[in-house]
Amino acid sequence: MKKSILIYISFLTIFFFPFTLSAQTNEASGNEKDTEETKKEPLYDKKWNIDIIGKFFENQRTAPLIIIDSVENVYLAGTFSNELKINEQTSLKSKGGTDTFLLKFDTNGKLLWKKQAGGIKDDYVGSMRIAKEGGVILSGYFEDSTSFDRIKADKKEGGYVVNYDKNGTVLWVKTENKTAYSLPQTDRQLNLYLAEAYKDKVQIDTTTINNPTRYYNSYLSKYDNNDKLQWFTIINKMNKHGRGEVKTSDMAIDDEGNIFVGGTFKYAPVFDNIEIRSGKADDVFLAKYNSEGKLGWVLQLTNSDDAYTVDRVYIHDGNICLRATAHSIESGDTIQTHHQFEYNEHATSVEYHSFYGWETGEDITGDSLNYQYSNFVQNTVRNTIYKFGIIGNKLMLMKFLRKPLKNARKEEE
Repeated sequence: MKKSILIYISFLTIFFFPFTLSAQTNEASGNEKDTEETKKEPLYDKKWNIDIIGKFFENQRTAPLIIIDSVENVYLAGTFSNELKINEQTSLKSKGGTDTFLLKFDTNGKLLWKKQAGGIKDDYVGSMRIAKEGGVILSGYFEDSTSFDRIKADKKEGGYVVNYDKNGTVLWVKTENKTAYSLPQTDRQLNLYLAEAYKDKVQIDTTTINNPTRYYNSYLSKYDNNDKLQWFTIINKMNKHGRGEVKTSDMAIDDEGNIFVGGTFKYAPVFDNIEIRSGKADDVFLAKYNSEGKLGWVLQLTNSDDAYTVDRVYIHDGNICLRATAHSIESGDTIQTHHQFEYNEHATSVEYHSFYGWETGEDITGDSLNYQYSNFVQNTVRNTIYKFGIIGNKLMLMKFLRKPLKNARKEEE
């Protein structure tokens, strides 16, 4: 295991943030001394910093999320309890248990508006994406009813999808009470998609599906805007004599209505006629289904002695990203390593990262604080990075701007 850990660290050092290495090797002069100085000096300047004080969820499933729109407005969403203070001036107070928050800042760090949602028990947000028409779409889970501004959830508990426009107005809310772990998602036509694991049997609309094996299986289903079932598919097509397990964790839907489902599997489940085989514990899969529920492809992302959990599946710049955590035990201690896989829609690998914690972005921003959790988004055209990091009960939201290259090679006249 120690050898494996060293490999992970070496892999990170060599491949993490390739454009950073490109700036140092392709754009710097051939002088070794200048190259060493460039490596030591951060490539980005911090432009502003906003402190947000509160009690945040820090696990990968419910941790805060950050995205930017086309004009670099920053959306920050997450889960909090008690009170949330923004630069010691603006605050949100939980209605009970945990609530969700959504904050919008402009590119200069000015708070444009703030929103929260929740009821008397626990609520959380698990995914966020930019809406085509502007604003954002959030997915999450709620308990014991909840409300989104003036719109009250029409179910007591379950999953939700909510659309806020660019001004923070709630346009619509969809809720469901059929799942217990996987978050619901919608497409542009407001069709609702559900994916959930089950053990013995599951009720899908008026149909009862019995599991012929003793292993977990999962289903994927689609409902129209009037909550009428359009179709469902059982993911593991293994017969009663087979030995295989599938647990869905999260999914994402692109603009064409393709569904990308991620989760864990054990043994040898069968996706249609495609069999995949795990290592000694839970491994990770990623599968693509079209808008009619037909399997396009399935990928086995890991084959290991470690047990994996899938934290999030999302779409970034047209590619499908999956984040997973590997859990291993060495000398009685639990060791976690985090992995990010990125594929295009044709199942071709685009990028892979492996690292400890989610302390991402330090290599290029020079921000060496030991965050308990951090994440960032970047605009490679404008050379900007927006990042947050959590230490204790403080979340720091920051903007970085790339410095002009001092050692840029001049073109020959």
